[in-house]
Amino acid sequence: IPKFDESTSDYREKLTPSTELLRRVRRYLDERRLVTTLVNVNRPRYVDISVKVDVIRASTGSPEKVKREIERALRVFLHPIRGGRGAKGWPFGRNVLKMDLYHVVEEVDGVEFVDRIRLIDEDHNILVDQIKIGPDELPYLVEVDVTEKAREKLL
Repeated sequence: IPKFDESTSDYREKLTPSTELLRRVRRYLDERRLVTTLVNVNRPRYVDISVKVDVIRASTGSPEKVKREIERALRVFLHPIRGGRGAKGWPFGRNVLKMDLYHVVEEVDGVEFVDRIRLIDEDHNILVDQIKIGPDELPYLVEVDVTEKAREKLL
């Protein structure tokens, strides 16, 4: 995965190494490997997902700001360099659990309550409770749809 500069990059960007970067990494590792070791350097594969979130907004804060902050929090959490628990990057092969996303959204300022989260596997176009991620795969958040529900609809 190439470097990520928060000041010039966007969390919507799918981080894919260039052919030159792959070549340099392969050369670096090849010079340091044991003679019998085979070095294979590949681009990461991404699993496309989308998230639909229904929230009750706290009385403070604007609806648009809360929606932007929810999307940003989810994109950061699922990011290959800045994401995951501890913000050390999303680990290859770690499944995306809907329960983790609840925790992320609940931490956003202006969210009083998360009513529902729907996790969509974009490759199969189905709702799931978790996205299975293979050992050489990472999640990629295609779309975030945030809907603010009225408080009285929940009661």
